[in-house]
Amino acid sequence: MVPWYRGFTGSFLPKDDNRTAYTVKGYFEKAGDTLLITELPVLTWTRNYKNHLEELAKTDVISDIREHHKDNTVKFEVLGA
Repeated sequence: MVPWYRGFTGSFLPKDDNRTAYTVKGYFEKAGDTLLITELPVLTWTRNYKNHLEELAKTDVISDIREHHKDNTVKFEVLGA
């Protein structure tokens, strides 16, 4: 049985042929040097993910983070270095 969460637009990918374990992935789109993240993996908190992105910005892996969240959606715009 494949896991399912109401409203989740990411994906569950089987880790093996028996489908007993899954990798959970969010959703993003890439346009040039910009990454638009619109879904985080299940059980990944928005604040924790923002902290991770801020650490990447400190080390110049990325240049800027913009947030466009709404009450029930996540939307990070990440600009490349």
